[in-house]
Parts: sequence; structure tokens; C-alpha cells
Amino acid sequence: MNKIFKKNQLIITSLAIMIAVAGYLNFSGEEFSMVSENQETMVQKVNDELEIPDGEIGEAVLTSATVESFVADAKLNREQIHAKAKENLESIIHSTNIEESKKQDAVDKLANLSDRMAKQAAAEELLATKGFLNSVVTINDDTVDVVVTKQDLSAVSRAQIEDAVSRTCSCNLDQIVITKMKMSD
Repeated sequence: MNKIFKKNQLIITSLAIMIAVAGYLNFSGEEFSMVSENQETMVQKVNDELEIPDGEIGEAVLTSATVESFVADAKLNREQIHAKAKENLESIIHSTNIEESKKQDAVDKLANLSDRMAKQAAAEELLATKGFLNSVVTINDDTVDVVVTKQDLSAVSRAQIEDAVSRTCSCNLDQIVITKMKMSD
């Protein structure tokens, strides 16, 4: 038992000393490089041979993970806006200080909002079954915006999107706006 206690004291003391040294080195103002000059020149030679200009390394590239993140953020943002609108409309409906005609307008708008939300979800699900994963459908007053991740949309693909969206959202083809999400290869 005494040996274990001494080992623990030794470990804790050595960790405290290492933390103190790391703190001193961090705040002493001296720069310590883990890369030697020889390694830096080798990296520069490789960049020159590959003709990689300075600044292109490390630039943001839209990858599959960022596409999914963008789509999730867009859907979350849309849902938050819908939730806030629904909350406002419900507060109007349940208010005792508002006249009945305004309450009926709020009920109609709430029904319209619920209908839009259901149609957007149905359109996104139908597009996913047709191979257009990570699509975002937003129904506005005059248009239906569809964002897809496919870079090359053939006439057949456009027709599939338009058909799916027009059927699920009950809109005309001229109201559908298809936008391709810009991605880098």
C-alpha cells in the first residue's frame, strides 16, 4: 500500500513539473519549431515540383461532410423559423384581447404553415428516394426552391425533380426553382 502511494506521489509530482515547464516555455516568448530547416526546404521543393502556389494549401473545400452539415443547418434553420411562426400564431389564437376575425386569420395561417411543412418534408423524402439525397425544399408564396447536391443535372434529372416537387407541393412547373449546391472536387 505504501509503495502504491509513493508511486502515485512520484507520478503526480512529475506531471506537475512537466506542466510547469510547459507553461514556462509557452509564456517565455521563445518559439520552438518542431520542423527543421531541412524539412521546410523539402516541403518547399515538393510544392514547387507539384506547382502548388502558396495559399492554396488548406483552403476550404466543400466535402460530403460539409454538404451534410449545410443541409442539416438549412433544415434546422427552416424548422426554427416555422416553430417561431407557429408559436406566434398560437399566441394570437389563444389570446383573449384579439378579435375573432384576427384569430380566424391566425388559424388559417397556422393551417397553411402546417400544410407547407408537411409538403416540404414529403418532397424531400420523395427526392431522396429518387437519388437526390441531401436536398432542401422550401415553399414560398410564389415559388418552390429546391437545392440539390448533384453537380450535373440532365434533362431527365430536372424532370424527375420537377415532377416530384410539383406533385407533392401542388405547384406549377414554372414556380419551381432548382439550385445546384456548389461543391469542389
